[in-house]
Amino acid sequence: MARLKGLRPLRLWTSSDLALVTTEKDLDPASRRSLPASVHYTGVVQHPIPSTLTPVSERDPLILVSLSSLNFDGQQRALRNIVEAVGGMPAHTVVTTGPSVDPATFSAGPNTEVHGYVPHDQILPTATLVIGHGGHDTTMRALAHDLPLVILPIHPALDQKMIGRSLEQRGVARCLRKTAAPERIRSAVGELLVAGPHRVTAATLGARIRAHDGAVHAADLIDHLPIRE
Repeated sequence: MARLKGLRPLRLWTSSDLALVTTEKDLDPASRRSLPASVHYTGVVQHPIPSTLTPVSERDPLILVSLSSLNFDGQQRALRNIVEAVGGMPAHTVVTTGPSVDPATFSAGPNTEVHGYVPHDQILPTATLVIGHGGHDTTMRALAHDLPLVILPIHPALDQKMIGRSLEQRGVARCLRKTAAPERIRSAVGELLVAGPHRVTAATLGARIRAHDGAVHAADLIDHLPIRE
């Protein structure tokens, strides 16, 4: 994206006094490389989270489906495959299509709600699984609520596939193609809806994310920057 604007990203990042990366360091493959001293991982910038979370094992099965708020190529097809996949599964499903996809165009089963918009803060504390596209914000919010994920990266030029693969390697997600058939999606959902090590890993990552607000750490780092004359 920087190159499209005529900028040279590596030159910008290496010449800056401070480069803030607002994610969990261990989840970023780039953190394993040699990075400039100016790069600091702040942790995830938090959204409101309940002071006490009910363990996922004690929640009724509830799936939140949320792909991009934009309408990338193949997104509607992916949503339709997801809606078909969750039909008849032993879980209630809430699908949020975003402003670019009309929820009225979907035919859903009795256990599935399809909405243009529902605040995720109302659903995540009681959810047991998130199906998403690997967008950083929704993914980190899911993890902050101790939730495993099924990820279908939608846009090949963004960080969605990297995020999905990184979490799959940690054992907390399944990363599928956006063209995955309903049967493949249903299989991945079935694996993650039940108890297993993926829930333990999600809870461990969730506790770490909740322990540090990246916004506070970032502000502290900025506040301590030396003033240039």
